[in-house]
Amino acid sequence: MRKILFMAGVAVLTLLTGCGHSASGYNEIGMENYREANYEKAVNAFKEAVRKDGDNPVYLANLGNAYLAYGDSEKAVQQLDKAIENKADNSDDLYYALAKAYFESGRYDEGVAAVESFVNTDYKNYKNYLSAYELLYDYKLYKTGEALLSQALELKTYDGNDFNSKGMVYYYLADYENARIYFDRARESGCPEASLNVAKVDMLLENYGEALGAYNYYENNVGRTAFVYNQKCVVNIKLGNYEDAVKCINEALSMASEEEQEEILFNRIVAYEKNGDYDTAYSFAKSYIEKYPDNAQAQKEYMFLSTQASVKEGR
Repeated sequence: MRKILFMAGVAVLTLLTGCGHSASGYNEIGMENYREANYEKAVNAFKEAVRKDGDNPVYLANLGNAYLAYGDSEKAVQQLDKAIENKADNSDDLYYALAKAYFESGRYDEGVAAVESFVNTDYKNYKNYLSAYELLYDYKLYKTGEALLSQALELKTYDGNDFNSKGMVYYYLADYENARIYFDRARESGCPEASLNVAKVDMLLENYGEALGAYNYYENNVGRTAFVYNQKCVVNIKLGNYEDAVKCINEALSMASEEEQEEILFNRIVAYEKNGDYDTAYSFAKSYIEKYPDNAQAQKEYMFLSTQASVKEGR
């Protein structure tokens, strides 16, 4: 799954106000429901806020974002347009949300125009171009996204973060050689987080030894994470270092959040299998498919492990 980096979120604007049945009070009620993903209730509350103060760009923006989350993209367009007309703050987030609302409504030309407006709110910022590309990519507007990225290549780079962002531009354009160069420059310019991108490119190019070095660099300069140890497990499997793969996956598991466990637990099965410990791998696979029964890849792995002689003899 492609990980998306530097994504611009659909922000709901906040306003520090008191509670009650005033416009600001309804806005607070809407905010609470929005945060709890009760989007219908959020829409109703924000509608009351707008009814009481129809020119307030914050309330209009919140209603537009709530409509978008609720799935009513046409009404989202109407409210977000009004918020922009009323000069709401965070216009970059609003143009991004407006573009998404247009795309959801099937109004692609207007969506692209909103994307361009989003980029132009800070046209010297790499992150705007990257976020715009990611949105266009999600709606399969590949050529438009690539043309936008080509413009980003003309931007100047001043620090490690800029080098890292320019590396991402090249990465999305599938120019992995230049992506690797700029990720390296980012790391050398005080952005050690770019090591993850260095490793990602090295994995694509099958430079597994260098990828492992990049993950080790990240660990030493940024910190130990479940993600990094999971990736080190994958790299060690590619390199045939199966004992190291087992050690890494167990380290990953000791730090993993609930969201990270599905991938890490699957890689644990593979690591133990590759290390020749079929019985343990079979046991892990059996418990895995009980927890994640819809994982087709794990089902295949379980069926394979069930055919191994040592497993059959123990059953």
